[in-house]
Amino acid sequence: MGSIIFNYILKKLITSLFIISPIVIMMVWITASIKYIGLIVTNDISITSFFELILCVLPDIAGTTFPICALISCLLVFYKMQTEKEIIVFMSSGKSKPSISSSLFIFSAFVASLVFVFQTMLIPYSYKKLTNIQEQIRNQISMSVVKPGTFNAVGDSIIYIREKTENSLNDVFISYIPKNKKNYVNIITAKSGKYSIKNNDLLIKLDNGYRQELDENNNVISILKFENFSYDVSEFVKNFSKKIRKIHEKTQNELIQEAKNTEDISVKNKCIAEYHRRIILPFIAIINAIIISIFMINPNSKLSHGFHAFKAFFCGLICQICMMTMANTSAKYVHLIPFNYLAIIITCLILLFFSFKRKIL
Repeated sequence: MGSIIFNYILKKLITSLFIISPIVIMMVWITASIKYIGLIVTNDISITSFFELILCVLPDIAGTTFPICALISCLLVFYKMQTEKEIIVFMSSGKSKPSISSSLFIFSAFVASLVFVFQTMLIPYSYKKLTNIQEQIRNQISMSVVKPGTFNAVGDSIIYIREKTENSLNDVFISYIPKNKKNYVNIITAKSGKYSIKNNDLLIKLDNGYRQELDENNNVISILKFENFSYDVSEFVKNFSKKIRKIHEKTQNELIQEAKNTEDISVKNKCIAEYHRRIILPFIAIINAIIISIFMINPNSKLSHGFHAFKAFFCGLICQICMMTMANTSAKYVHLIPFNYLAIIITCLILLFFSFKRKIL
């Protein structure tokens, strides 16, 4: 009988989660995707690139909203069980409150595991993919932002074009830093040229021009004349963007290695804070389970079940906001990281105290 009730409650919780979470996540995802619509409206960006971009945002949204989705799912399931007197039936058959809560805590452990996988594996991978797609989109719009008659900074390059038509260029000046030679600047000038985008790479093909570069052997500037010369702007944009790699793109191991190797205290603190933030967030699901067990497994309550559900949701929401705020604040004040774990322990002990006081656990 015990296993039947356990499986029954667990099945309802999982079913509710996979109904509620897509709805909530999609609503947040669509809202977050609106800001990227401007890329299509103002630039010549393909629909495929747009959808690839917003799909990379999905894991971060899912990993953040999953605990609140689980909280809503638990509230709906136990509220329905309360109103339909199923809790009373279970207890009349000899089941205790702790045994009824067991399925809830197994479910919360499942949710915590999912959040941990999202935070430590899927989100860093999606951010890496997002960076690559942003580079491709940047390459697609690079030529569209190059305005004729002005000096335009594109990655490590400075491009000047006197006149630009649909595909042709007139009087071109390009100054760029050669790869792995940050102390040198090469200059290209040409009377005319064309540009094209192939496989998300921006190429400028120049005609009848000169290329000035430093001869490393005698430290003299050489001037070379050319009839045709191809310049890959995308390569310099990629080299420029790789300089800035966000913390969210790194795995747990990479965060630890970065914290050990870097001499920048600010970067070190951010890596340590991000490492612990990903470990702390899954505990939200465990705290939510204790809150649900306090407010929703109480068949003899004189107050309405709706009021109990509201209190449970409010407490769960406040706990999630406080934990996320503390975890994010640790990026600036790394000494607060131990207090995050201490706050989790204290919160669980306080909630467990109320649970024992009400004879739920």
